[in-house]
Amino acid sequence: ARNGANSEAGKGGFRDRAAERRALHGPDGDDEMYKPAAGTKRARDINGNLDWKCQDCRTTNFARNITCISCGAEVNDRTEYIDGASKTRARLEIMQRLQR
Repeated sequence: ARNGANSEAGKGGFRDRAAERRALHGPDGDDEMYKPAAGTKRARDINGNLDWKCQDCRTTNFARNITCISCGAEVNDRTEYIDGASKTRARLEIMQRLQR
């Protein structure tokens, strides 16, 4: 059994990330930045079920989030949404670069 945050990481095992989060944020996860501001369904409604890029730190966030997972900024009128076509285009560009 894992009893420490990194108890097996050095032995070729996996990190216990849940234990690391509990150690960092407490057992109830009381860090306000990581608490959802709205339910997933409501967030998807707000975001039109589209992933989005944070206007402050440029991190890509899933549609289920209305606050940035990196900096905590909220979705606003400057939010850049990522549609399926641009995701496909970006994926193709990456694949083309990898084949060079």
